[in-house]
Parts: sequence; C-alpha cells; structure tokens
Amino acid sequence: MDKTLKLSLITGIIITSFSIAFYFVYFLPNKDKRRSNAIKECFVKATESKDLAIRTDNDVIKEFRLPITRSDYDVVFNNKYNDCIKASGY
Repeated sequence: MDKTLKLSLITGIIITSFSIAFYFVYFLPNKDKRRSNAIKECFVKATESKDLAIRTDNDVIKEFRLPITRSDYDVVFNNKYNDCIKASGY
C-alpha cells in the first residue's frame, strides 16, 4: 500500500478509537447521572404534590367529614411521578 492509504487507515482507526472511548468514558456515565437526577427531581415534585393534596384535603375533611383514604394520595403521587418521568424522557 502506498503511504497515503496507510496514513488514512491509521487516522481512521485512531478517530474511531477516540470516539468509542469518549462514548464509554464520558457519555454513558453522564447519561446515568442525568437520569438519576431526573428521577430524584420527579420524586420530589410528586411528593410535594401529594403533601399539598393531603394538606388541602385535611381542611375539607375537617369541615365536611369526608372519608379519604391513603390510597387516594398514593394515586396522586403515582400519577405525578409517572407524568414527570415520561416528560423527562426516561
């Protein structure tokens, strides 16, 4: 092979190696960090929504004496959490 072809082949191999190394060393770990941060953020938002629903409903329960179970609040939490996860793309 002539020198130009060898040089091009070596350059291609080096660029490919750096691309693969970048993917495994930088991109994948950061993707996991972003995902875990998004999950934590969604958990906090859902918990805040659930707490707000509990505080709001406590006033209504005291005034009208309505039976509201804990599972109603769990549904609020699960809906908010799932909506947030879907919106964040994870």
